[in-house]
Amino acid sequence: MKTIVFLMSSYSTLNTGVGGHYRSLKEIVSILQPDFRVRVFTYGNVPSPVLKTLDCYRHVEAGHLLSPATWRTLRSIRHELDLGPADEVLYVSVGDLTTYVPILFCLGLGSGPVALVKPGGPVFNHSYMFNGLPLMVFHRQDYSRFAGYDSKRPLMLAPGRVSPPSHDPDYLNMAVPQWLDKQEQPLRLLTICRVAEEKSVSMSVMYGALEKLGNQHGKLQSVHIGIEQSRNVLNRLNQYQLQFDHRILVDEAIVDTAARAAHACDLFVGLGRCVMEAMALGKIAFVPVNDHDGAPRLVAVTSDNWRVFQNHNFTDRTPMAELEAAGERVFIEDVVGEYERWRHLGTDGEEIFSNHLSIETSTSAWREFYERARNFRASRYQDVMRLFYVLAVTLKRQVRPIKR
Repeated sequence: MKTIVFLMSSYSTLNTGVGGHYRSLKEIVSILQPDFRVRVFTYGNVPSPVLKTLDCYRHVEAGHLLSPATWRTLRSIRHELDLGPADEVLYVSVGDLTTYVPILFCLGLGSGPVALVKPGGPVFNHSYMFNGLPLMVFHRQDYSRFAGYDSKRPLMLAPGRVSPPSHDPDYLNMAVPQWLDKQEQPLRLLTICRVAEEKSVSMSVMYGALEKLGNQHGKLQSVHIGIEQSRNVLNRLNQYQLQFDHRILVDEAIVDTAARAAHACDLFVGLGRCVMEAMALGKIAFVPVNDHDGAPRLVAVTSDNWRVFQNHNFTDRTPMAELEAAGERVFIEDVVGEYERWRHLGTDGEEIFSNHLSIETSTSAWREFYERARNFRASRYQDVMRLFYVLAVTLKRQVRPIKR
């Protein structure tokens, strides 16, 4: 039977099991299960609350990645799978080389092909270390980078990894009751972003642009929902002087599957998959971008520029020059000033999502990736080099705790 086994880390000191790639994996599993036997394992000291609803998911308690006890634990996963001679398995590690290498060597070099899914963050340093390794990526910037080093190995691009957030009236009444059941009210602006050091640069662009909006009392209400992973970052966000009603919500019950709140907003600000979720609901979505002079701006996703944003995973890594070349730029101050004129951007975004960014658009790419990766044999010499590379990097930096 065709089988895909996903493996990814989940440590309280690294990602806490709630990052966007956990949500992406959950969606990917949903499109694979009709055609494949799928198993999902996380290993570390924190089970993923995002994946826990999957019937094919199990968390394995494990310590530091370089611990012999951890490697013994990872080896036990292979025995738990109960694979038979007829099972055509592909192991897929989600993350970077620090996740791929332990999985490869713990499963055993003869256990079957091992591929890697690279999440949607910045391009990896030393990308040549991934040569000869089957790769699935989510945005074209990664695809171009890896193809430039090695175009012969299986390399696939599947940007669609999102489904429209569910409509949950009880959740909306708990999270954003002030936005419900009002005939006339200010524009409702929603931001979803983890309050974490790794997001602090992006949020400085977001909040800097919102601060520049000036006095919008009576015209705009803003809510930021995000898991609090850094009290220092939260304190810095509260220092911005936004001249309109603005709240930051970090309550556990509210931040869980926060994308549901997008049903109640008019405008959305965010990064990565959250932007696509807002587009799926027909909301006008903005991405933080630095202008040529470094000034923070919030630029709307449009029919002209969505491919530019997608190439950079809908993040502040998007160069303003590329957006200018794509067509007219629409900033948040334009939309707040003339909402009715720009209201069509929400409908345009919903159509873009349906045709290009929904999870269903990636089904064929995943089927092809399975076949190509199954029939590909990575160089064991390159795998050994990857092992030494990971050992050197890990010993140098160790695992640092999240700053608070």
